[in-house]
Amino acid sequence: MFSHSLQVQLVKGFRLQAMRTCNAGWLLLTVLFFWSQVTATMTCLDDQLDAASKAYAAPIVFQGRLIRLQYSPTIKKLKFRVKKMYKNDKDVLLKKNRYVYLNFLTTNSCANTFKIKDFELKRKFIVFATAQSSTEPRNYFKKSVIAVALPLRLNRKTDRTVRNILCRGCATPPSARIHPIRVRTKLNTQLKLQCKVKGNPWPKVQWYKNKKLIKENKRIQIQTKRKSSVITVKRVKRRDGGRYECRASNILAPISTSKVKVVVTGSRKPTKSSEHSTESTSWHFKRSPCNVQSFCLNGGTCTMIESLQERVYVLMAIKEGDVNKKIRSTHLVCCHRL
Repeated sequence: MFSHSLQVQLVKGFRLQAMRTCNAGWLLLTVLFFWSQVTATMTCLDDQLDAASKAYAAPIVFQGRLIRLQYSPTIKKLKFRVKKMYKNDKDVLLKKNRYVYLNFLTTNSCANTFKIKDFELKRKFIVFATAQSSTEPRNYFKKSVIAVALPLRLNRKTDRTVRNILCRGCATPPSARIHPIRVRTKLNTQLKLQCKVKGNPWPKVQWYKNKKLIKENKRIQIQTKRKSSVITVKRVKRRDGGRYECRASNILAPISTSKVKVVVTGSRKPTKSSEHSTESTSWHFKRSPCNVQSFCLNGGTCTMIESLQERVYVLMAIKEGDVNKKIRSTHLVCCHRL
């Protein structure tokens, strides 16, 4: 038999162990509760994503007809009748022609994108959702899911886009390619660089120069289509030379980068003042009136060049006034000696 003091110690030990176990259990429940709240606030996708990216990221995607709408400051709920399943979740298992409630959580940023004017009863929508978390109240007689993005109105384009991204092996990471990898261009000309891109969903393309994002202006323009992106630089300057990068990204993988080095060649054109001074210096010589009036023919003006000891006449090919053109168009025609 145990002594009385030993029995008291054993009872205290059991109590302390039970308290520790209870505290650990409460601590675990608290952590799980806060984690579920955090994950619930993270379920909303970026509203700037396209339909293909939303369909790829959402756990549940279906086509449904809007039957009922409940809207209030505290409740934002839509009732759909499922018409077609694109992607299902094992925890929900939606079926065709079944009813499902789409909830917009107040703790979820998706509730901020909810606009009553965007929805019309009996219209078909593509719905992006996730399974309801364990902290949210469930009704086992009604299927409920949580919105991760604003539903899109169904049309041929959105239906084709969702089907093309969710088929097996259809989603592909982004790729970018610029050819050639070295380009030479001249000053004051137009530079065009083309980047061919691939990927599903279609990648988002950005251009960089010397690791700095290029912003469009009147001289620099960027035109991006599905399969290519073209940057055009008008009136190329010296500072336009450098290393250009085409970066393509989508929801599947990190950024794909292709680089090209641009070299600007050529020299600046001489100004009018420098051109005039260069050409006019070659005409600096002493001249005097010709001492023989009948020397020159064809109506020219006779001139004696003292340094050459030659008589010449000057025939003007253009009108006077423009000095540069006058000098370039002046012809010296030597006359016969007496």
